[in-house]
Amino acid sequence: MEYLDDYFPSSPLPSYSSSMRDLPPVPSFRIRRPHHPRRRSSPGESSNIHVHAAHLKNEEHSNWATLKVESKSSKTPVQIIQSQSIKGTLEINLTKSKSIESISVEIHGELVIMGEATRFLFMEELLWRNSSISGRHSWSFNFNLPSRVSIPKIEMPLLYLPSSRAQAPSSQRQLAYRDTQVPPGPIADPEGWYSLGRFTQKGYIFGVRIVNIVFNCFLANPLSYAKGTIIPFIIVASSDDEQALDLISSRKALAISLTRSLQLNIGSRNGPRTTTTVGTASYCSPSSNVPPTGWRTIEGEIHVPSYETPSFQTSLLTCSHTVVIQLMALGFTPFLRDSARDSDDTTDGTLTLFSQNVSITTYPSSGPRPRFRTEAVYPEFKDQDCEALFFMKNNAFLFP
Repeated sequence: MEYLDDYFPSSPLPSYSSSMRDLPPVPSFRIRRPHHPRRRSSPGESSNIHVHAAHLKNEEHSNWATLKVESKSSKTPVQIIQSQSIKGTLEINLTKSKSIESISVEIHGELVIMGEATRFLFMEELLWRNSSISGRHSWSFNFNLPSRVSIPKIEMPLLYLPSSRAQAPSSQRQLAYRDTQVPPGPIADPEGWYSLGRFTQKGYIFGVRIVNIVFNCFLANPLSYAKGTIIPFIIVASSDDEQALDLISSRKALAISLTRSLQLNIGSRNGPRTTTTVGTASYCSPSSNVPPTGWRTIEGEIHVPSYETPSFQTSLLTCSHTVVIQLMALGFTPFLRDSARDSDDTTDGTLTLFSQNVSITTYPSSGPRPRFRTEAVYPEFKDQDCEALFFMKNNAFLFP
C-alpha cells in the first residue's frame, strides 16, 4: 500500500498560496482489494432452482390443484441429492366450496427390485384440516430426509429352475452329429426314432371325391430335448391320390408346434391350466428330391428356445411340454371321427393328427451337440425376463 509520508515529507513544510491555481495537484490513491477466485459449479450442479409442477383438473379442464416441488435439476423425475430437503408448495383454486376433510403431503420411499417394491420411508405433513374449502389457498412444505432408515426386512424374488439332462441319442445319430452329417431316417436307424403310430384319415378333396391318406410320424428318440436345441421330426404320408398328397404335404398344410402347459394342483383335483405355444416347426428339404409315387415325406425341426422353462412336476405345479401335429390343408375336408382325437379338433378345419408328451431339460446330453439343419423360428410370444414367470392369484394364473 502507498503511504501518505511518501507524498508529504516531514520537512521542510511547503508554503501555500491563497490562490487555488498555486496548489499542488491532489495525489491519487489506489486501493488494492484482496483477490477471491470465483467458485465454479461442479458438473451437473446448477445455482438455479427449477420448479416442477403437477396438476389436477376439474370438469372444465382447469387446474384446481397444483403441486410444486423445487429441485436444482430440470430433469424429470424430480431429482433430490443427498442432504437436500424436499421443498415445495401446494396451491388450490376452487370456484365453489368443496367438501375436503384434510389436505396433506406424503413422501414414500421405495426400493424396487425386479418389479417388487419394498417401502423403507414414509413421511407426512398435514397442511389443512376442516370440513370444506373454497377460493385460493397456498401451503408450503419442507421435508428433511433422514440420512439413515431402518428396514425391518427386504425381499428379493428368486427363480428356481430344476436341473435335468437329456438322454443320449442313438449311436448312429451321435456319429452323424460328430461328422456333421444328416442323421439317418427311421428305416436305417430304428433306434434313433420314436414312432407316434399310424393314422388313416378319410375326407373330401375339394368337395368332389373321397380320398384316404395314411400318416406316419416320427420324433427323434429319446423324447427328451434340452432347451436351446432341436426336436427333429419326419412325417410320411401315403395315398393313391397324388393331388391329395401334394395338397397335404405343402408346408402351409401342417401346423407342427411345441406347447407348454402349466397345471395348478389343488389338493386331489386339478386346478386351472394354461397352454402356450413356445416353438414352431422349421422345414428342411427331404433326403430325396423326387418322391416315389404314392408317398410324400416332410422333414423338419422344432427349435426349443434357450429361455424355455424345463419340464418339472411338484405337488403344487406341473410344467409339461407336448409336440402337436395338426392338418389344416385348404381343399381337404376330413370326415368326423368317433375317437378320442375329436376333443382336440376345432371347428375351423384344423385336424389334430398326433399329440405326444416330451421332456424339455436344462442341459443337453453328453457327447456331440445336435446339428441344426434349419433356422430357428419362434412364436411372437416370449416370456418376461426370458423365463416362464407366472403369478397365481385367486387360484388362477396371470401371465405377463
